[in-house]
Amino acid sequence: MNERLKLIRKTLSLNQAAFGDRLGVTPTAISRIEKGERSLTDQMFLAISREYNVNENWLRTGNGDMFVHPDTFSLDELAKKNNLTPLELDIVKALMTIDEKARQSLVGHFKKHFCLPY
Repeated sequence: MNERLKLIRKTLSLNQAAFGDRLGVTPTAISRIEKGERSLTDQMFLAISREYNVNENWLRTGNGDMFVHPDTFSLDELAKKNNLTPLELDIVKALMTIDEKARQSLVGHFKKHFCLPY
């Protein structure tokens, strides 16, 4: 389990401080868990699963996929995860509601001015 915790953290490219901060624990606590000096509590299993979208069964046993792959997509959850401001979220939502011709024009503008390859 300690190696799986470290693998999650490394996969997410987080140091112990950043990983622990989102869980409300110190870098020292994460280090001790990764070294096998401490065990994860049930509360910590749940927090890691919820905060990082980790498959709790995989974290506990090593069985299954590391991450949960939801069948649905939530723009609000993605916006929260990426710290979008209300204005940025409104811009993304507006893009999805304009007609296709206007949307393609706007996409063309972004490609031209921001050198996007798509």
